[in-house]
Amino acid sequence: MIPYWHKDEIQSINVEPRPTNITIADGNKIPALVCAVHIQEIDTHSFPMPGRPVMLVMCGNWSGMLLGMDALKHSTILFDGPKQAYTMNP
Repeated sequence: MIPYWHKDEIQSINVEPRPTNITIADGNKIPALVCAVHIQEIDTHSFPMPGRPVMLVMCGNWSGMLLGMDALKHSTILFDGPKQAYTMNP
Protein backbone atom coordinates (compact mmCIF):
# COMPACT_ATOMS: atom_id res chain seq x y z
CA MET A 1 0.00 0.00 0.00
CA ILE A 2 1.50 3.30 -1.11
CA PRO A 3 0.27 6.92 -1.40
CA TYR A 4 -1.53 8.19 -4.52
CA TRP A 5 1.38 10.43 -5.46
CA HIS A 6 3.31 7.37 -6.72
CA LYS A 7 0.80 7.01 -9.58
CA ASP A 8 2.99 8.96 -12.05
CA GLU A 9 5.96 6.68 -11.31
CA ILE A 10 3.84 3.58 -11.91
CA GLN A 11 2.43 4.97 -15.16
CA SER A 12 5.94 5.87 -16.35
CA ILE A 13 6.63 2.12 -16.74
CA ASN A 14 3.39 1.58 -18.69
CA VAL A 15 1.36 0.15 -15.82
CA GLU A 16 -2.16 1.58 -15.63
CA PRO A 17 -3.72 1.37 -12.13
CA ARG A 18 -7.48 0.77 -11.98
CA PRO A 19 -9.90 2.58 -9.65
CA THR A 20 -11.67 0.58 -6.95
CA ASN A 21 -12.86 0.85 -3.35
CA ILE A 22 -11.14 -0.98 -0.51
CA THR A 23 -12.38 -1.71 2.98
CA ILE A 24 -9.97 -0.54 5.67
CA ALA A 25 -9.60 -1.92 9.20
CA ASP A 26 -12.38 0.22 10.69
CA GLY A 27 -14.87 -1.05 8.08
CA ASN A 28 -14.98 2.15 6.00
CA LYS A 29 -14.66 1.93 2.23
CA ILE A 30 -12.20 4.33 0.63
CA PRO A 31 -11.26 4.98 -3.01
CA ALA A 32 -8.00 3.44 -4.19
CA LEU A 33 -6.04 2.56 -7.31
CA VAL A 34 -4.78 -1.01 -7.78
CA CYS A 35 -2.50 -2.86 -10.17
CA ALA A 36 -0.65 -6.16 -10.28
CA VAL A 37 3.14 -5.86 -10.17
CA HIS A 38 6.24 -7.98 -9.59
CA ILE A 39 8.63 -6.85 -6.84
CA GLN A 40 12.19 -7.57 -7.88
CA GLU A 41 14.10 -5.97 -5.01
CA ILE A 42 13.48 -4.70 -1.47
CA ASP A 43 16.40 -2.87 0.12
CA THR A 44 19.30 -5.33 -0.30
CA HIS A 45 17.19 -8.44 -0.95
CA SER A 46 16.52 -9.51 -4.55
CA PHE A 47 13.92 -11.98 -5.81
CA PRO A 48 14.59 -14.28 -8.78
CA MET A 49 12.98 -13.13 -12.05
CA PRO A 50 10.20 -12.34 -12.65
CA GLY A 51 10.02 -11.28 -8.96
CA ARG A 52 7.26 -11.69 -6.37
CA PRO A 53 3.74 -10.98 -7.67
CA VAL A 54 1.80 -8.56 -5.46
CA MET A 55 -1.23 -6.31 -5.69
CA LEU A 56 -0.10 -2.70 -5.39
CA VAL A 57 -2.69 -0.47 -3.70
CA MET A 58 -2.48 3.33 -3.91
CA CYS A 59 -4.54 5.36 -1.46
CA GLY A 60 -4.07 8.34 0.82
CA ASN A 61 -1.57 11.16 0.59
CA TRP A 62 0.67 10.69 3.64
CA SER A 63 4.31 11.66 3.23
CA GLY A 64 5.84 10.35 6.45
CA MET A 65 7.27 6.97 7.29
CA LEU A 66 5.00 3.97 7.74
CA LEU A 67 5.27 1.51 10.59
CA GLY A 68 7.41 -1.14 8.94
CA MET A 69 8.88 -4.56 9.50
CA ASP A 70 11.77 -3.25 11.62
CA ALA A 71 9.25 -2.12 14.24
CA LEU A 72 6.91 -5.08 13.84
CA LYS A 73 9.49 -7.86 14.06
CA HIS A 74 10.40 -6.74 17.60
CA SER A 75 6.84 -6.18 18.81
CA THR A 76 3.80 -8.09 19.94
CA ILE A 77 0.43 -6.96 18.65
CA LEU A 78 -2.83 -8.14 20.19
CA PHE A 79 -5.94 -7.60 18.04
CA ASP A 80 -9.27 -7.64 19.85
CA GLY A 81 -11.91 -7.72 17.11
CA PRO A 82 -15.02 -7.55 19.31
CA LYS A 83 -13.70 -4.44 21.08
CA GLN A 84 -12.30 -3.04 17.80
CA ALA A 85 -8.97 -2.38 19.49
CA TYR A 86 -5.36 -3.44 19.36
CA THR A 87 -2.42 -3.24 21.75
CA MET A 88 1.20 -3.05 20.63
CA ASN A 89 4.07 -3.80 22.99
CA PRO A 90 7.58 -2.93 21.76
